[in-house]
Amino acid sequence: MTRRVRWAVVAVAFLALLAGCTVFTSSQDSPVTETVTPVPVPSVTDSAGTADRETAAVGREPGRFPGVSAESGIDLDVLLETHVAVLSSNSYTLEWARWTAGGDGAVSQQFERRLEVADDDIYLRRDKGVRSGNVTTTYVDGTVGYRRVASDRGVTVDRRSVRRDDAGERFARLVSFEVRTFFEEGGDDLTVVERNGRPYARVFTTRAPPLLGEIYDAYAVQNFTATMWVAPEGYVQAVHYEFDLVDLDTTIPVEWRYSYADIGETTVDRPAWVPENATNASRVNGTDATPAGVTTDRTATPTRTPDPARVPPTTDSNATAFR
Repeated sequence: MTRRVRWAVVAVAFLALLAGCTVFTSSQDSPVTETVTPVPVPSVTDSAGTADRETAAVGREPGRFPGVSAESGIDLDVLLETHVAVLSSNSYTLEWARWTAGGDGAVSQQFERRLEVADDDIYLRRDKGVRSGNVTTTYVDGTVGYRRVASDRGVTVDRRSVRRDDAGERFARLVSFEVRTFFEEGGDDLTVVERNGRPYARVFTTRAPPLLGEIYDAYAVQNFTATMWVAPEGYVQAVHYEFDLVDLDTTIPVEWRYSYADIGETTVDRPAWVPENATNASRVNGTDATPAGVTTDRTATPTRTPDPARVPPTTDSNATAFR
């Protein structure tokens, strides 16, 4: 058996996120260990927890977890519907990253990404290759985007037309694949924990989905764990999962983490490297001139690069912003 990921399955499925989501990287080095205090799991009718109401970013009753209950477990449809509804109507910051050690090729890919969404038209992303050190930053305002790439070969800035879509909803759905794939059968443990004075429903599982074995068919998937935290307002605050890829002489640890934060509090300012005359007004008035020092590519449609480090299928959520 050759050591490779099944490209037929992964070709479009995987790096819809690497080149994909146009999103970018987090600046954090690694997940932070949290201190949690177990409290009873809430029922569908009772509220639980003692979170300060003032900390709730959205006006939903703290202590309730839509789609999650002690009696009926997890209703993924309700959970994801609420998750998208909350985030798509607010600004937010999304960070996600992939870490690994050992291996070579696509399986060894590492990156850190950060996405700040102000609304459906304005967002800023930062994408860092952990090993290459390359940093790609993209600023999108309406139908025009500017991308800055910093590498050992220097810094470039280019301008591209962007297909307007509902960025807030699109990036809110980014974690849908993990939620549906890893928690389709519920979890091994469902508790409510308290973090920074707020209760979160925490779902933990050690059941590796069959899809992982199909994708990483050159390896045995071992030591799988996945944890999901659901905020009182009903959005998925974080998902963390990890597993080992094992063959006869190699063990490759793989770790992923997603987190949504600063709900309703995220703001996006135009970066200093975006030209001064890059405004929606100038585009509306027809003066769509290319600023000095900026290259323009209005016709090219970037291809979606396969990402064998990733498992999600092709969705709008994983598509590049430049289309």
